[in-house]
Amino acid sequence: MLQGLNDLVPQIIRRLGISEQGFEVITLVEREIQAVSPGSRVAAYKNNKIIVEVESPAHLFELSMRRREILKSLKSIPGLPETELKLFIKGSARPSAADRLRSRLDMPNEKIQNKRK
Repeated sequence: MLQGLNDLVPQIIRRLGISEQGFEVITLVEREIQAVSPGSRVAAYKNNKIIVEVESPAHLFELSMRRREILKSLKSIPGLPETELKLFIKGSARPSAADRLRSRLDMPNEKIQNKRK
């Protein structure tokens, strides 16, 4: 039972839990950031947040300046909800306390209210 690569790749992608839309988002953002910083990569895409690891502060600044342009290119994907782009220098990306709490509570896009007054 030999399967062709064309049949095998979509099965692997589905097993990993990557949707077709998610794959399209990652591919598009990778293409945009590779034009500016070849060593940069998409580290994660979860809860409509794209986390990009950048190799130097100069590339971080350049991609920060192009953030609107990158997010505008994502509007070409039909049905994609509002997406957030977070840029970090390699090795320094850590989720915020709100992101950790949100993932534990399974609250994808809701704001966590601060109870302190």
